[in-house]
Amino acid sequence: MNEEYLVETKTIDYRTRIIREKVLELRNGTESTIVSRKASEVLENKTGICWTKSCLLAALLRANGIPSGISYQLLTRADNDDSEGYIENILDVTTDFELN
Repeated sequence: MNEEYLVETKTIDYRTRIIREKVLELRNGTESTIVSRKASEVLENKTGICWTKSCLLAALLRANGIPSGISYQLLTRADNDDSEGYIENILDVTTDFELN
């Protein structure tokens, strides 16, 4: 394992109280049957998968007049080898220029 990715930094401050409390909460298992299907439900339910969290970010950006959309990545589970299948990653994208 690359230890560089475990180092606490100024912006990845995982030793703070609030993050440590969340780590313990997540480790203890907070099973939920709630399914958030849209941006507003992520706020209401305080939970969501990457898709609905991306919808929330896009909604917040658009509400502030910032053009945004959602992009997908299809990644192999193993480097250069699709034998273990794929995972899908969802990303928000913004732009500060006009498309013609």
